[in-house]
Amino acid sequence: MTDDKLKAETAYLFSRNWEDDLTEEQEDEYTDRANALIATYGWPKVFEAWNNYLHTECGTPEAVANFANLYWRYGGQDYPITDPHKFLAYMLYKMNCRMWDYDNGYVIESIAITILPREGYPEADLYLNPYYALDQDPKILAEVEKYWQQNA
Repeated sequence: MTDDKLKAETAYLFSRNWEDDLTEEQEDEYTDRANALIATYGWPKVFEAWNNYLHTECGTPEAVANFANLYWRYGGQDYPITDPHKFLAYMLYKMNCRMWDYDNGYVIESIAITILPREGYPEADLYLNPYYALDQDPKILAEVEKYWQQNA
């Protein structure tokens, strides 16, 4: 596969509505394609493509919530991320820090409590901190503030 193919496959995977009523076979086809990308390119390149899609194609809070749900559905939370705070903060920034205002915005917090403890941030581990809240996390909020300043 070429980088153009990776970009095209990423667009194919994320341009649908995660709530579409698909058959089990159709859902499996999407998941298989996501897994094939990871097997072919490796997670770092796939994450780069997916994150680029988030930054370039998800301009509304609803689009970000859709991306987050599909990211979860395709298993993105199961892989390491170099800068998880920045990744999560971007989604929160695009939602104006009001992820609870959007249907299914909670999935971003699910992604956070899955990846942050694995990446060495135990404060997001619900076993250690059952009251963790992504939209109250000082590291996340500091990154959100950077986005606000960059785009002011």
